[in-house]
Amino acid sequence: MGIYEDCGDLGNEYIFRQPDNDIPLTTKGLPARISLVEHEPYRITYEIVHDWSIPAAADASFEEEKRRMIPFRQRQALRASEHLPLRIMTRVSLEASGKGLLVSSSFVNQAKDHRLRVLFPTGLAAASHLADSVFEVAERDIHPAADWMNPSHAQHQQAFVSVSGSKAGLTVANKGLNEYEVLRDGMNTIAVTLLRCVSELGDWGVFPTPEAQCLGEHTVEFAVCPHSGNAIEAETFAWAYQYQAPWFGLQTEWQQGPLPATYQPLCWEGRSLALSAFKMSQEHDDVLLRWYNLAHEDRELAVQTYFPLEGLYTSDILERRKSPVHVDQGKFHTTVGKARIISYALSPLQP
Repeated sequence: MGIYEDCGDLGNEYIFRQPDNDIPLTTKGLPARISLVEHEPYRITYEIVHDWSIPAAADASFEEEKRRMIPFRQRQALRASEHLPLRIMTRVSLEASGKGLLVSSSFVNQAKDHRLRVLFPTGLAAASHLADSVFEVAERDIHPAADWMNPSHAQHQQAFVSVSGSKAGLTVANKGLNEYEVLRDGMNTIAVTLLRCVSELGDWGVFPTPEAQCLGEHTVEFAVCPHSGNAIEAETFAWAYQYQAPWFGLQTEWQQGPLPATYQPLCWEGRSLALSAFKMSQEHDDVLLRWYNLAHEDRELAVQTYFPLEGLYTSDILERRKSPVHVDQGKFHTTVGKARIISYALSPLQP
């Protein structure tokens, strides 16, 4: 788990293109320095340092191919023989209250025309996998359709990708690492892209993008969680979403007010439901709540509010009040259809 892989990239900011016959380099078997850097009751952290080297760029023919505007699918350039050092410092943490391993990787990229990924071979038998998208968790086939032309089958994610077998699964969450691929290698390896370093915007003309080579210092963060079932059944999706927006504590000054020292404004229950909004409306004084159902079947939602309400209404994405909803002592419940998004506008009772 956590092997780094580097290969050439002759593509552009839109499409990856590995050079013909390019064999990816990996850190598998590479000696590493391992040390314990944090040992507290709430967290333990190990640091792993790999001193690696990778090709400096594509070879000289690549610039000529770009000058002649040869389409990236037809380019014959290879990786240069010159190598540059790449030191990767990985910190792996386990927290007392955590659900998975927290990982950060720091490195200085000096090379061009390459892609750097981290690999997690799952060893799970599966024909499809789950990846979160906009208000849904999409199920995608691991093997593409027969007419898929690109050898790479990289996909887009927002927060996590997950592979599950009949009993167990592995979910990899991330912060801003939006490309992944589940490899067709017999192990259903989850490969998360850390860097794609390219020199062109697209494939319809010459639009140099030197900053897309991503030279300089980088620190990336991701997390790994094994679980039973799939990411929806085990509700690992909630952990993955919270990883992108961690909890924080704030010490306030002494204030006068009616709230007790320990207080929460509401609680809710709903298997396979994701809470995506809890905010004040920008247009009026309503409190907006929004959930979406990740399951492919109906789910029950039950909500208890702990502040007095003047009224409760169904709402929409524009935060407009719709139909009134019956509330009994701050409680309300509903059935959320499969893949449905629901919104509510709560009108607090004014003092």
